[in-house]
Amino acid sequence: MNYEVKSINIGKSKQIEEGLNSAINKFPITEKVYVSSTIIIGDEQADLKHHGGEDQVLCVYSYDHYEHWEQELNHKVDIPSFGENLTVKNISEDDVCIGDIFELGETRLQVSLPRQPCRVLAKKFNNDQFAKKVSDSGYTGFYFRVLKEGYIEPGQTLSLIQRHPKQVSISDVNKLHYSDQKNVDLLKRVVEVVELKASLREKFKKRLNEII
Repeated sequence: MNYEVKSINIGKSKQIEEGLNSAINKFPITEKVYVSSTIIIGDEQADLKHHGGEDQVLCVYSYDHYEHWEQELNHKVDIPSFGENLTVKNISEDDVCIGDIFELGETRLQVSLPRQPCRVLAKKFNNDQFAKKVSDSGYTGFYFRVLKEGYIEPGQTLSLIQRHPKQVSISDVNKLHYSDQKNVDLLKRVVEVVELKASLREKFKKRLNEII
């Protein structure tokens, strides 16, 4: 399956309020850029405790969700307002699974975990409840780790080349975060997926052990 990449985005860390730095204010690139195993060159992460690292190299957000937020907020929402590196058309948290492998340009990418909305989004949209709105909607986006480094550039297609056999979707993991935390059957399915970011997998393992 192929997906249209509407925009490839990078940004530098800047202070968005006193004591809070972020690189959420990204801009679309117009030329090719190199993606390493830890970062897309020219991009930055301010909060390295919660962002960045080998499991969170590229943040992906669906272009299709923008219409929802424009209706919700009653104003135009410009790409890439959610701090994503890749704005992708016709992609969904329901369809993308942990461990799925994609190709983009020279790179090979693997889905590692959902994006967890934080207070930076609230500041970006000047709405204290916005991070919760994103979580509640399920329109969180997700992260790629990099299996093969290389160049990517605007106009290229994101191609699904291998579906993970467990088929645990981003939406499934979001349910354990926000709405169905004690779903034992789902917890058992999720902890079997070794491609899930290790710290998150251990968190769910601990929760499962506490329940059963």
